[in-house]
Amino acid sequence: MNKEVRISLRNSCKLILFCLVLFFGCAQRQETSKANLSIHWKNGQATGLLIPLSLLNSISRDEISHLVKVQLARPGIKTAILGDYKISKDTLIFEPLIPFTRGLRYEVVLEKELLAEIEIPKSTDIPTLSGIYPSQDTLPENLLKFYFVFSRPMVEGHSLHYISLLNQQGDTLPRIFLNLQPELWNAEKTILTLWLDPGRIKRDLQPNKLQGAPLTQGQRYKLVISNQWPDELGTVLEQSYTKNFVVTTRDMTSPSTNEWQVKAPLKGTLQPLEVNVKETLDYILLQNAVQVVDSQGQPIEGSIQLSDEEKKWQFIPLKPWSIGEYALQIESRLEDPAGNNLNRLFDRDVTNSKNTPSQQKVFKLKWRVN
Repeated sequence: MNKEVRISLRNSCKLILFCLVLFFGCAQRQETSKANLSIHWKNGQATGLLIPLSLLNSISRDEISHLVKVQLARPGIKTAILGDYKISKDTLIFEPLIPFTRGLRYEVVLEKELLAEIEIPKSTDIPTLSGIYPSQDTLPENLLKFYFVFSRPMVEGHSLHYISLLNQQGDTLPRIFLNLQPELWNAEKTILTLWLDPGRIKRDLQPNKLQGAPLTQGQRYKLVISNQWPDELGTVLEQSYTKNFVVTTRDMTSPSTNEWQVKAPLKGTLQPLEVNVKETLDYILLQNAVQVVDSQGQPIEGSIQLSDEEKKWQFIPLKPWSIGEYALQIESRLEDPAGNNLNRLFDRDVTNSKNTPSQQKVFKLKWRVN
């Protein structure tokens, strides 16, 4: 065998050996990346990552918290996740300070070597926006706030990233809403209250004089809610939502219970008590500031439903109606969409003695079941 042939065979062996090492190395890495990680769930949130200690045989238990990292699996950007490490039998438990985000992949790394990765599954329960209130499409120039009602608890603190108001030319209007932190959510995080800037609504204040009112009479607007808004589990809204409306004159009249019309139910039935309040009132307060009581002033248990653009109020009792006297107790804090309550206007001249608010706390409207 000549020298050239021996060199060629030697090079061929080296190439084959290199390919075998590369193949087994890749196979080992592929097998490692699919290691048996599991997720700990609590109230629908991924609150822990369970890592088999068999992946960490090369280090002592005292070194784990220093050498092992959990990070986002993003190309080019490696963001470590803060959290605590605990050892339980043959498992390392990593508990992040903030629950893992659904739909994202996370890596387990030992001194820059990838040990395993896992994707947090997306929720199958997709959140929806079930209502925007006031629900009517004609709103006063001095509108004070919007309510957004969701089907699931939403991520809070970033609502203005997902809500925008466009004028009739299609331009996004800046600084329309009051950026409150913390935001005004109900306890379940399903209802957001978003205020238009009150300083621009009240005509005697500098923001109003310098910037004008947030809304202008006669103009058309579009409220847009982005489909990128995630719920607490990281699942975004099923679609984008819009609300188109036109702005009419300022509402400078307080609601009056004297105008309300009551349709009493029949005795022995579960028929709803129907009340026509004659004008659109605040969606939340209309459900919380009105109560049905009996002749002794004791509350009647039941549920409330609103309809006809928050102009009709219904009360469905838990028990059949008995013959007797009843009353609606209406707290003075009940407002219209412009913030005018039963006692005073939201935007009023405080120097005018004629505008002194009433001090009455509760208004009563009596009716009877025969």
